[in-house]
Amino acid sequence: MVSVPALRGKSLRDSKFALERYGLKLGSVETELSREFPEGTIVSQSIVQGAKTKRGTYIGVTVSGGVNTDSLVVPDLRGKSLEAAEKLLAAQGLSIGTITYQVNMDLLPNTVLDQFPRPRIILNGAKPVDLFVAEAPGKNRSQREN
Repeated sequence: MVSVPALRGKSLRDSKFALERYGLKLGSVETELSREFPEGTIVSQSIVQGAKTKRGTYIGVTVSGGVNTDSLVVPDLRGKSLEAAEKLLAAQGLSIGTITYQVNMDLLPNTVLDQFPRPRIILNGAKPVDLFVAEAPGKNRSQREN
């Protein structure tokens, strides 16, 4: 077992080397806009500093994309109603792209099941967000272009 090193505020390159020194590996790397951290520095890590873990464990990180007034962050729409998703996208300067309906008996019709691009992805400019939306059995709408 090894202690997870502190990665916040370090560059991605320095973080990778720090993890290797402890016998750990760099896992997934996500990006988010941040006013607190300069572009290219680690904002957060998947396993907190000081936690004990096995050698060879992958540690995911979130890297600051800096602050860019032209950049738009895709909100997480999963579990929201289609109407609420449309409002959230409009508030971010984004729009709905293709809507693919999928039969789902566990959720209310018009509930967002998934989306593309994924949540928290940074887009340079307004692009449509494709949605996968629940529908009741027997409707069979398949797809709708906006």
